[in-house]
Amino acid sequence: MLDAHIYLYLACIIFLFVGRVVFKSRDVLESAQNQHLVPVQYADDSGTPTTEYPMNPNGSPAGIAGLCSVDGRHLAMMPHPERCVQMWQWPWTPPSWKSTVTVSPWLCMFKNAFDWCVGVNEAACNGLVR
Repeated sequence: MLDAHIYLYLACIIFLFVGRVVFKSRDVLESAQNQHLVPVQYADDSGTPTTEYPMNPNGSPAGIAGLCSVDGRHLAMMPHPERCVQMWQWPWTPPSWKSTVTVSPWLCMFKNAFDWCVGVNEAACNGLVR
């Protein structure tokens, strides 16, 4: 779902200050990081993952804003990209985006999920379902 978003720093709507990730131990946190199961992180203005408010509204360790399963089929995240899929929903964008970006990068995440589901469904049904 997030392949097209690698190394992008995007604004995302956050409505609640809940969703703080809590790990049973430091080893579990490190295991998640080492297995690349942390695809989304809160970052500061320089792009560094942060635990500091307001960039990280809930203080999650390592700036974790989302976790995925080992096979990549499940993504759980606290920000709300569904609330900023249209460019008019963004509170701010770089001036250069006004003439070059017509679709929110977050919309790609949902399109990727749809495309994957259609592909899996098509493969499972020998192309009968689309």
